[in-house]
Amino acid sequence: MAINCADLIISRSGAVTCAQIAVANKPAILLPLSIGNGEQAENAKYLSDIGVGDLILDEELNLKDLKGKIREKIVSKSSESTVNVDAKALNHLEAVAKLGKVIMNQVLDSN
Repeated sequence: MAINCADLIISRSGAVTCAQIAVANKPAILLPLSIGNGEQAENAKYLSDIGVGDLILDEELNLKDLKGKIREKIVSKSSESTVNVDAKALNHLEAVAKLGKVIMNQVLDSN
């Protein structure tokens, strides 16, 4: 499961995704869909309440705050996790590393 390789998860908050995040015990930033009957917001609230994820509603979402949350999660000692890599994932690690560098450059950019 790709979630096991993640240091931080940024995701919508469907039931299956939230279950995977909870089982993997990975830090997460959850962006629930605002459509439907609010079940994604409830899923995200639950993970937020138990300290696994941070909830950002669509109407509250902006780049500055998202970058701040990412920076906070990455810098925070409490959100450190081990990276589990299986043999099937090894051929993608270079691409993942490049993507991670692009994200980090954007997050840590002082502008």
